[in-house]
Amino acid sequence: MAIIAPAALVVIVVVSPLAAGGAAPPSPAIGMPGCDTTCGNISVPYPFGMGPARCYHSPGFNLTCDNTITPPRLLLGGGGILQVEGFILEMSMVLVRRTPGDIRVDADDGSGSLFAAGLGNADEGAYIMLPDVWNELVLLGCNVRATLLVSSGGDSGNGTVVSACSSLCGEKGHGPLRDVPSSLESSMLCTGEGCCQAPIVAVKAAAVSGSSYSVQIEWFGRNNRSADEERMPTRVFVANKGWFENKKVSRQLLYPKRSPAKDVATGVPIWLSWEFGQDPSRNHRHSNISSSSTVRCDDDLTQVGYTCYCKQGYQGNPYIPDGCQDINECELPEDYCPGGVCTNTIGSFDCGCPPGTHGNNSTPGGCVPFISEADRCSPSCGEVHVHYPFGVGPSHCYRPGFNLTCDYPGSGKPPRLLLDSYGAFQIQEISIQNSTLRVTSSVATIEAETINPYSFHFNNYFSEGGDALFSLSTRNELVLSGCNVQATLLGPGDDPTIVSGCATFCSDSDMNAGRVPIASHASDKKSCYGMGCCRAPISTSIDGMPDMLSFKFADPNSVQNNSQPPYALIAEEGWFDNRLISDQQIHAHKSKLRFKPNVPIILQWEVLHPSGLPNANMKSLQKCPTEVAANICKSTNSHCKPGNRGYSCRCREGYHGNPYAPKGCKGGPVTLKGISVIIGVSCGMGLVILVLASLFVSKKLKHRRTHMLKRKFFEQNHGQLLEQLVSQRAGIAEQMIITLEELNKATHNFDKDLVVGGGGHGTVYKGILSNQHIVAIKKPKKVIPKEIDEFINEVAILSQINHKNVVKLYGCCLETEVPMLVYEFISNGTLYDHLHVEGPISLSWNNRLRIATETAKSLAYLHSTAAIPIIHRDVKSANILLDDTLVAKVADFGASRYIPMEKSGLTTRAQGTRGYWDPMYFYTGRLTEKSDVYSFGVVLVELLTRKKPFSYLSSDDESLIVHFVTLFLEGNLLQILDPQVIQEGGKEVQEVAAIATSCVKLSGEGRPTMRQVELTLEGLRASEEHVLDKVVAKKVYNNNIKVGVQSNTLVRKGNEGSTRRYSMEEEFILSASYPW
Repeated sequence: MAIIAPAALVVIVVVSPLAAGGAAPPSPAIGMPGCDTTCGNISVPYPFGMGPARCYHSPGFNLTCDNTITPPRLLLGGGGILQVEGFILEMSMVLVRRTPGDIRVDADDGSGSLFAAGLGNADEGAYIMLPDVWNELVLLGCNVRATLLVSSGGDSGNGTVVSACSSLCGEKGHGPLRDVPSSLESSMLCTGEGCCQAPIVAVKAAAVSGSSYSVQIEWFGRNNRSADEERMPTRVFVANKGWFENKKVSRQLLYPKRSPAKDVATGVPIWLSWEFGQDPSRNHRHSNISSSSTVRCDDDLTQVGYTCYCKQGYQGNPYIPDGCQDINECELPEDYCPGGVCTNTIGSFDCGCPPGTHGNNSTPGGCVPFISEADRCSPSCGEVHVHYPFGVGPSHCYRPGFNLTCDYPGSGKPPRLLLDSYGAFQIQEISIQNSTLRVTSSVATIEAETINPYSFHFNNYFSEGGDALFSLSTRNELVLSGCNVQATLLGPGDDPTIVSGCATFCSDSDMNAGRVPIASHASDKKSCYGMGCCRAPISTSIDGMPDMLSFKFADPNSVQNNSQPPYALIAEEGWFDNRLISDQQIHAHKSKLRFKPNVPIILQWEVLHPSGLPNANMKSLQKCPTEVAANICKSTNSHCKPGNRGYSCRCREGYHGNPYAPKGCKGGPVTLKGISVIIGVSCGMGLVILVLASLFVSKKLKHRRTHMLKRKFFEQNHGQLLEQLVSQRAGIAEQMIITLEELNKATHNFDKDLVVGGGGHGTVYKGILSNQHIVAIKKPKKVIPKEIDEFINEVAILSQINHKNVVKLYGCCLETEVPMLVYEFISNGTLYDHLHVEGPISLSWNNRLRIATETAKSLAYLHSTAAIPIIHRDVKSANILLDDTLVAKVADFGASRYIPMEKSGLTTRAQGTRGYWDPMYFYTGRLTEKSDVYSFGVVLVELLTRKKPFSYLSSDDESLIVHFVTLFLEGNLLQILDPQVIQEGGKEVQEVAAIATSCVKLSGEGRPTMRQVELTLEGLRASEEHVLDKVVAKKVYNNNIKVGVQSNTLVRKGNEGSTRRYSMEEEFILSASYPW
């Protein structure tokens, strides 16, 4: 928090107590409706108030307006000694003036009280205390020490010291002090002789209910006490910093014999801070504040109370409804958007470029003029410099055939410099010295999705025109990936030459397993040795740009069938990363997207000779004809070089620049006259070394800051707590805490191509740890600081779960602002994805029954077998993952809660997914294992019907569960069952339906346990007599739910033997009234 000079704040507070800088809305509300909010010239903002209790927040915030004098006085607390002069609502500060100014000290025991009784704290409501930095302790006297203490419970003698200082006067002299030394010239600052000053520190004890401030005086006894009092009377003040430095005040106090003997009649200014008390009996902590979208409330440093403030972009009073209003930054454009076009938005603003320009106004020089035919040639496009013979703009800006396009995509994206008319090749760099272009493209990659031959024709994009000639540079290479395929790069013409080519092979084991071998070590990720991948250099093409890149299968009859079809591409040497590109290809196919890596390519360019001049041939021509050099190389200090088909220009030795532009080559040859230049260069080299050394030191400091930031986040996320927890369990201690460096390596610095999932809570990345475990890394978007302890405890608990049907939690990373979780990677999607595919055929009935059984096993394990019972709280088909063999894995424990062994449930804020929600949990907030049973019953209904619980509505506007149970009771299940289930299932379909109906009963007591459900489903799969006929089946029968028999009533017996009858349809209609 920035500290502003207190004296300046007084003026702001008195005139406009709620001003916060920027443009304030007219006449903002500061208090509750119907309450008086002014006393004299002081405005009183809520939570403070005068009059009835509804006008102030709670005891401790009530003020009194004394109208018996003119002007009226606004008083805080009893006794009338504290007069309020202003508020700083944003900083929870109030300025008061204490009268009398000095603290009255008992002459016998040297003790005195700063505030009247009852001001310090209220049992509920305000905690009033002295803030640090703003006030100071001032002591006048000889051979005396003053100590300021804060104490609780009325024990003023044994408090916490918050300030102290001593004042000496020396041995000589008995009369009044004639001079008190000061360390300032224009004002007074005590040096410890005759007076002293000391800052006041803030302590937690000051915010404890019943605390008070007191002063203790101790005389040293170096001289006679009465003589010391004669030299300088002892007086103690607690005052706003800067008050005593004013010589009008200090002279009056230090020299009472020389100055008029006046007391500080107007009082002494003191800054007080305040907080809201957090009494557990008060359940309306934020009941009166504005919307949470505009207000934030935090615990203060004392960790006892809390305060609120308007979020950035808003101003006003956060403690009243709609008190925080949007700041219109555009009313002060010089401060927020100098020179730009300002547009106000709710909570923020946009600063656009001035008319006639475009770009990013937030960076210096970010707005550039739009280019038109009448403007000069554009020297750049985005971050790429454009050099002649290339150009953007009117025809005089480029040589024929060298015209480029500067494309502005909009939506804040940077402009792109395009080479071809299709926009397929984007220029990243133009080199005049090497006559090359570095371009990137996503179209020059061919992928074989069938056994047919594939090809890519370069000339479709490089139909040469004008004077521009292009060819592939030898700094590129051909890359081929796949099994038993070969790729060839052919030159132009009817009888093309082979520019490059290579072939790959795979072992029988790789072919049978349907995989393409790639490097397993980081040091080999850029290597290709022919097994599944090969690379070949590009030779010089004397005929220009190659015509076609093609590949075919060596044996079409033995084509591999996997998720990674073969592909070939041309790329700059050293760019290809085997593992990264392989991951991108797998991700593209899983997302049903076309595989289009953005590949860098180096192009060689030459200038075609003018019509009528001899053709270029570097083998037969040693230098360019004079006519060609004069036509192409425009700079005086340049020379021409013949190429394969055209010409290029270079600056002469000692010159540099652009030889294609007039006066483009600058500099000159080194002569004796240039010795001084060489000396200057040598000096410059020394300066460069110094700069490099500075950069090295800066890098070291940056590395150290990064390490300290990681440590800060580790401690902020309570990493020590997790270390203590895992140190007690040696089996998980070595792998539980994972470093950020490990996750950066595993995800290629969180490459967006490795994103495999995400949602409102965060993003999921696929990665490979150093131990070769393939993992899913969950990177949340935000976390509430108060839930960090609970998060760490849950991580330690979940790490102990070891069940084949529960996704394994490997560990977590605490070195980022938001902790990250590392899970076992499950590659085959979710049960929801497999169940709700398009078409009539989904998972077989046997697979559905097995998946249901495995899910029941995992939930039964969490409820009753794990070390501490755990309730999942979000059981749904989207949280049941399937591996390659369709084995079920329960995942996503972000909403889970554990229940202590001695408790039967917890009361929590309802959480889960619409359609799967236990209605009784939503209504009562009481969380038990039966909530998971209800959600599992919904999953069973989803398996039986292939209907989506969160979106299904029957013709009678009934939810899926209500409709299913109604049809079950009527014996009409065939109307809603999946046809595939009817065709493949047997009598066990009706029994599974009965289990589902029992699980989704409205009353949790009427539902079976997950252990009972597990055993029943296991018995169904084994085609044996049901293990729980006497448990679940009997419970179902007693509840009048019989398999295959219509039932309309439900009989329940109370503890007193009375019988009550409910219609089953009525019960589930009642259940439907709660959110699903």
